[in-house]
Amino acid sequence: MFTDRDWRASDIASYRGQTSSGQSCDGQTLALAQQALDRLGKSDPLPLTTANALLSSSASSSASRPSPASVSVVTTPEPLPLAAGVTPSIPSTSPASLLKTNADFNTDGRADLIWRNYATGQNTVWLMDGATRLSSTTLMSVADLNWRIEGLNDFTGDGKTDIVWRNYVTGQNALWVMDGTTLRSSLYFQPVGDFNWQIQGTVDFTGDDNPDLLWRNYATGENVIWALNGTTLRSTLSLPTVAGTNLRIRAATDLTQDGKPEILWQNDLSGETFIWSLNGTTIASTTFLPAASDANWQIQGAVDSNQDGNPDLLWRNLSTGQNRVWLLDGLKDTGKRSDLLSVGDTNWRVALQDTYTPSSAIKLSDFSFSKLEGDTGTLTVRLTQAPTANVTLTFSTGNFTVVDADSTVANGTQNTLTFTPQNWQTARTVSFIAEKDNTSADRLLGNTVRYTLSGGLTGSGVYELGKVTNTYAPDPTRFNIDLDFRNDPSGFWTPQHRAIAQKAADDWATKIANEWTDFQLDSTLGKLDANSTRPYSFTTKRSVDDLLIFLNPYQGTAGLEAGNGGPDYQFGGWISSPELRPRVGQVALNADSFSATNDPTGWLLYQVVTHEIGHVLGLVGLNWVGYNLVDRATPQTAVFKGEYAKAANGGNYVPLQSQDGANPVTGTYDYSHPADSVQSIMSYGWLYRVYAPTTVDYAMLADSGYRVYGFNA
Repeated sequence: MFTDRDWRASDIASYRGQTSSGQSCDGQTLALAQQALDRLGKSDPLPLTTANALLSSSASSSASRPSPASVSVVTTPEPLPLAAGVTPSIPSTSPASLLKTNADFNTDGRADLIWRNYATGQNTVWLMDGATRLSSTTLMSVADLNWRIEGLNDFTGDGKTDIVWRNYVTGQNALWVMDGTTLRSSLYFQPVGDFNWQIQGTVDFTGDDNPDLLWRNYATGENVIWALNGTTLRSTLSLPTVAGTNLRIRAATDLTQDGKPEILWQNDLSGETFIWSLNGTTIASTTFLPAASDANWQIQGAVDSNQDGNPDLLWRNLSTGQNRVWLLDGLKDTGKRSDLLSVGDTNWRVALQDTYTPSSAIKLSDFSFSKLEGDTGTLTVRLTQAPTANVTLTFSTGNFTVVDADSTVANGTQNTLTFTPQNWQTARTVSFIAEKDNTSADRLLGNTVRYTLSGGLTGSGVYELGKVTNTYAPDPTRFNIDLDFRNDPSGFWTPQHRAIAQKAADDWATKIANEWTDFQLDSTLGKLDANSTRPYSFTTKRSVDDLLIFLNPYQGTAGLEAGNGGPDYQFGGWISSPELRPRVGQVALNADSFSATNDPTGWLLYQVVTHEIGHVLGLVGLNWVGYNLVDRATPQTAVFKGEYAKAANGGNYVPLQSQDGANPVTGTYDYSHPADSVQSIMSYGWLYRVYAPTTVDYAMLADSGYRVYGFNA
């Protein structure tokens, strides 16, 4: 247990002019400072140059005060061109004190905590000894809640902790120059009028012994460093852009003691926490820490709470008011936790690293996902305000992510939801697929979902779904037939059924010597169903190695038909296709045919899937090469005139099903199957009598444009 040496419920309370030693500050200084701050909160603020002069005149003449920057309001944090001859550079090391969030207000070598109440405007410092609060000191209140504390460090070079502020209405950025917990003066940084830009770090990124400002734009995902000299903008540097309004920078500090700062991120949707280790402006590595199990826990900054030289993570539960420290050893979570005093009023926030969250018309929550490539996850979406008319919510996604807005597999992929003034409070479940890509690496970022609102409400945004762990990669050493089971609303494709289907695919693939260039789908396909119908469509963005087949249980009335299958010619297999060999296809099956009663061992399922995969490959005459080998002069004499198949069939061209007569129901002739007499898994007469594709089957495959071991490879 951690003791509190001086705890009273009234300690987080405001009393103006109180210093850390209990003495009142100079009345004139306090009055002038308060006058300037009060005016900054009004719609017609005191000009910054005037405020600087006013405040500077009251400060100690011995204080080191850089000149304030230009005051013209700009819309991005990179407004100033570099001075002639100035080249941004990032040396390899910086002084350790400037590489960490300097929160030591009483210069005792121990990290303290600063709090701001975003209901009352009160500001308080906890003087700490590790996880134990020694005492508290109240700073001047700032009633304008648009002013937020953005970070701490020594910006004036006097060894004292200063406080960085940003106003999210006026765009002003200010510095409280402190002497312990006494305000000496106020200085100003370049204003930034675009409120999507937030200050997210106050450490020395450039190695020049001056703290800098790290900015993030939560609308565009841009990340920019302001290289400062005091409060003067010297140059700007860009870090990689990372989209996602829910990706919050929670701390910037030197976690590894290597003289280079790290950036700590938290995904407010998935709960993930990860660290960027920097080498200049390059991301040298990304390290993931354990995720918080409760989304109410948020990181509030990084401080060295146990004086071991390693910054630790400070968490606050925004629901219960609990405060906790995760002890780190560099980039590793030690698993050790220290509880701090709880502060039940959740309007109080630790202001070591504040993140302003603007209001949004929608809220995403209840995130559930295995984080495995190829798997499906869900989340809920709700409106946060009542619309006056219907609202349409439209989704779009980045690479290798697909969203189904109504989370209903049976009706295909939907990308819109509609909320009405009557049902706007009803949460909707949205599903997504983290598609398989063409690498063996994890996808750390870029798994994004974008939304646009139209109608009764408008707006847009982007969410990052989080890390996707790799489970798949193209295999360039062999021919691969990959199976995709996403279109299964009934749960037919159990692990056992999937294994049977994969064996059927492998029995074809192991005989094929081809290796084709992989590519990515970004397409909407009609979903194959009973009787070769396609009543719904689905979207896919997954990678295709050699051949990809979607397997769909029937949703329509199937009758006695056990299955059907074939190529999707928009991707390959026909004269008008991008290439002559099939690359994508579908198989649809009657699940009732393979019930535990009808097919207890799975033998029938294997036979039918093997047969239908043969059709996807192009048998018989279903790809362009094979089609040109079918002699259809008369149904009674129709044959497949492949030379490899002829040799395998006893020196005779393979007769086709049309020779056995017309379909008694439709009156049509079948040229896509060998006649019943042919020993082939593609023949109706032998379908349930052979154990795998036969020599004739592989020979027809060789004739149809494939390189097949034992024939032409």
